[in-house]
Amino acid sequence: MPCKKNNKPFFQNPYRLPPEDNAAQFTPDGTFVEIATAIPEGSLPTAIALYVKSHYKTRLTEPAKVTDADSKITYEVEVKGKDLVFSENGDFLKTD
Repeated sequence: MPCKKNNKPFFQNPYRLPPEDNAAQFTPDGTFVEIATAIPEGSLPTAIALYVKSHYKTRLTEPAKVTDADSKITYEVEVKGKDLVFSENGDFLKTD
């Protein structure tokens, strides 16, 4: 399905391979961008849950491990309708 991220078009293809939900993203010319894999909250770096608890005073939802085309790993979680992005070590990077 066509989408935009940072004002750049891309295509996202959600799919399910038990037991995980996945979403792969590609540019319009078919170049792989990233894959997001749903993970249990307990698989996140501890720093992420601590950040969400101290800054948002609520629980996170939809935790995902994201691997880009260069094999760089980040984590994304949803909090109050916003996607928060964290480094592989659990450092906050940005709101997406």
